[in-house]
Amino acid sequence: MLTRPLSEKQVASNAARVDGREAERLAALRSYNILDTQPEPGFDDLAQLAAAVCQAPMALIGFFDADRYWVKAQVGLKLDAVPRDYALYHVSDQPEFEEIPDTLSSRLADHPMVLLWPKVRFYAGMPIVSSGGQLLGVLDVLDQAPRQLSETQRSSLAALARQALAQLDLRGAAKAREEIAGSAQKAADDISAAFDATLESMARALDLRDREVEGHLSRVAQITVTLAKAMGLPEDQLPHIRRGALLHDIGKMGIPDGILLKPSALNDEEWGVMHLHPTYAYEMLSPIALLGPALDIPYCHHERWDGDGYPRGLRHEQIPLAARIFSVVDVWDALRSDRPYRPGWPETRVRDYISKRAGADFDPDVVEQFLKLPM
Repeated sequence: MLTRPLSEKQVASNAARVDGREAERLAALRSYNILDTQPEPGFDDLAQLAAAVCQAPMALIGFFDADRYWVKAQVGLKLDAVPRDYALYHVSDQPEFEEIPDTLSSRLADHPMVLLWPKVRFYAGMPIVSSGGQLLGVLDVLDQAPRQLSETQRSSLAALARQALAQLDLRGAAKAREEIAGSAQKAADDISAAFDATLESMARALDLRDREVEGHLSRVAQITVTLAKAMGLPEDQLPHIRRGALLHDIGKMGIPDGILLKPSALNDEEWGVMHLHPTYAYEMLSPIALLGPALDIPYCHHERWDGDGYPRGLRHEQIPLAARIFSVVDVWDALRSDRPYRPGWPETRVRDYISKRAGADFDPDVVEQFLKLPM
């Protein structure tokens, strides 16, 4: 734990904060009973996801009381509680997202975490704000090199901050339910639903960055689940399949815009970079325990039945069934959709193409079941 004594000036400053809006803020924070509790895995998952999405080595989730910044989750750091003035985020009555591309040219230039350890050169802080508008805490992303976030990354951080608040609300609701009825399953379902809502928000941001046809991700996710049901996959696997479908192209966040958004054909070197996106997806998502069962689709959806796919050249049943199912749906939706370089294909032509590629690109059993679905 990293702490330091509060100076007389800090004590006086902190006392003054208790007036007005600060008193309301502290009351809202205390209602969640979060400051003196043990770290919770749900916050760990959010911090891991924030670091992965922003491709940053460090991330924190913490909450502010009158004197301290209480760290509840962290990636790449070891902090428990520090004096409130030691936190990097600038606390104000109007909490806003703060991004500092180079800390040495900012108000943080003299901060110990900039000068000494861990030598922070980039900082972004997304506030966690109550429904009443009070600042509760912040989701921090840190790097040791100057940089900037993309709009997609900022949108994802905002979604994750909302998920942190949802988790606080659900935590309180779960406690009340346990006291009344002893039911924990509903709380787990609500947390899962809130997590899925966050993934959908990220998916919409990915759609925008990739200039994908509107609704592509939600559409292929829904049809993939329908096809998985038709093929007899267990009910408890379906939420993971849906999450994997929503996040299938998250690895493209690691692909430079000059390649991802290039209006003309890619050369061999650029295709080599593009083919890394399933590996990037695996590296981004594998540290997050809740997404472990959903990894098959982001990692393996470009493998081919005949072994000519990527990134690992898997063939036949070596390819996870969820990825084999999704690849058919993904190609179906892509071919039906208008693109800048071609109009969408008619349904009959798409189905004929998929049928002909059974045994080459696609698992023949999956194709057979897919062609039976009413579209």
